[in-house]
Amino acid sequence: MTEISVIIVTYNSRACFPELKAALEAQTERFNLIVFDNASEPAQRPLPQDLPAGARLIQSEQNLGFAAANNRCAAEANTPFFALLNPDAFPAADWLAQLLRAAARYPKAGGFGSTQIRARDPSAYDGLGDAYHILGASWRGGYGASVTAIAPLEGYAFAACGAAALYRADAWRETGGFDERLFCFGEDIDLAFRMRLQGWEIVQAAQAIVRHIGGASVSGQRGFESFHNARNALWVFVQNMPPALFWPVLPLYALKNFWHYCASFLRADGASYRRGVRAGLAGMGETWRTRRRVQKRRTAPLGRIAAALTWSPFAMLSRRPKIWR
Repeated sequence: MTEISVIIVTYNSRACFPELKAALEAQTERFNLIVFDNASEPAQRPLPQDLPAGARLIQSEQNLGFAAANNRCAAEANTPFFALLNPDAFPAADWLAQLLRAAARYPKAGGFGSTQIRARDPSAYDGLGDAYHILGASWRGGYGASVTAIAPLEGYAFAACGAAALYRADAWRETGGFDERLFCFGEDIDLAFRMRLQGWEIVQAAQAIVRHIGGASVSGQRGFESFHNARNALWVFVQNMPPALFWPVLPLYALKNFWHYCASFLRADGASYRRGVRAGLAGMGETWRTRRRVQKRRTAPLGRIAAALTWSPFAMLSRRPKIWR
């Protein structure tokens, strides 16, 4: 019986498919493959010959966003596990096998992250698990660090980067999958936060290795990324931070965001960032209603949530990974 489905959401990234196809065909673990194209330009849409044999290709005529597209595919993945893989992430041959081994070692974990190495500069990491600061900032731990300076560690992380992650289907469905309102960017942090609130852990699987280009689908769209990052970061913080942490840090959180807003006038993408902040504030009514639902379902003790967060500003500035056992 096939235990795992691989879900790939594409958008104008057909150039990645020769390398991706070879990496998927080399996998040592059997899997089902679902590819969802999010209304790419006609010349960028994947064709059956771009994919391994037996893949299911879903062509959408509307860009649903990364979150909604993955939710559609997850609903059709009739396996106990499914792995999300970006089209510009090229897994090692034993990637799926290593993720499933980690899942067996950590039965209370709902999500599993991969060791990400830069595809075009293999001397540097692209990420060693996602970290989240008490003041609402998230980052890929170890981003840009030398692979000779830091050994990849296995253990608990705050979140699994959605570019190459495994999810237990039960945990995904129990927590509702990605928040489609986010569209893209930050949906993996949001899901991991909700999983943690409901008692699930997230694990970084050191030996599950992918080479990741990063940003292939949004290359040249800096304003798009800045808008969604600014808006979604606000919503993720408000929706998920437990009250006993939310209210004490809210003044510092507001001060930090005010400083970023002022500093954005000196950035090339500043107008997009400010537009994202305004959109985040305009959507605060729905965000607060979501917060009530999320906090009502929380079962994890406050101490466990607080321990998973990063508190040091220096760790945030240096993008230090946080992996613990």
